[in-house]
Amino acid sequence: MLYKLYRVTYKEDVPEKTHFEDFRKFYEENGVTVVGGWANADKRGEMFFMTAYRDMDHYSTFITSMKENTRYQELTKHISE
Repeated sequence: MLYKLYRVTYKEDVPEKTHFEDFRKFYEENGVTVVGGWANADKRGEMFFMTAYRDMDHYSTFITSMKENTRYQELTKHISE
């Protein structure tokens, strides 16, 4: 099992309640296990989430396929750079 911890900060115009749920649904629909997601109590709009992949090949395949996935592009456009 390979784990990845993400830290993202959303642009202010995105409702907080959608942050984790949108990513959780998307990742699970694409065969990735979502271990959990947490909001940062000290920084509004920042969240952490952890995913689990079967192995490095699974992770690499997922990442490569997301570069062309329109739903993934839609979700990530709300993240601050």
